[in-house]
Amino acid sequence: MTLRQDIEQAINEELQTAGIALAVDMCEFHVHTDSGVVMESTDSDGKLSEALIEHHFPIITGPEEFAHYTGFDTFKNIVDSAELRLACLLKRIDEAEFKTFSDDHNLSGHLQPLEGKPEPYYKLLMNDLFYTSFTSVQPVEEDYM
Repeated sequence: MTLRQDIEQAINEELQTAGIALAVDMCEFHVHTDSGVVMESTDSDGKLSEALIEHHFPIITGPEEFAHYTGFDTFKNIVDSAELRLACLLKRIDEAEFKTFSDDHNLSGHLQPLEGKPEPYYKLLMNDLFYTSFTSVQPVEEDYM
C-alpha cells in the first residue's frame, strides 16, 4: 500500500468511527511527506472540512435564543451600529482555549511547529480565525459567564 492509500484508509476509518458519512478522495489533498502534514487542497470542494465542521458544530435547526455577554456600553454600540464584530482568536491565546480544543479533538498536528517555525501550528491558525461568543439564555454556570 502506498502512503497516500494509508492516509486515505486512516482518514476514512476515523470518519466512520465518528459516524461521519463521507469517503475522502485523495485527489483533493496535498501530502507533505517531509513535514508529516496532509492538507485539503484550496481548489477542492472542501467536503472533508465541511463534514468536520458540521459534525463538531451542528447547525441549529429550530428557533433558539442566545445571550451575548457584554457590558452595557458595548451592547449599546452594537445596537447603534447594527454590527457585531468578530474578534481575532489570537486575542485569547493566553486562555489556551484553542490548544485545549486541539488536545480534546486529538488534533496533534496543531500542536507541532511547522518546518522552520518556532511556534506550534495552532498559533498560526489563530491569526486567521475570528469569533464571537454566545451562550444559551439559561446557561448552566451563569456566574462563570
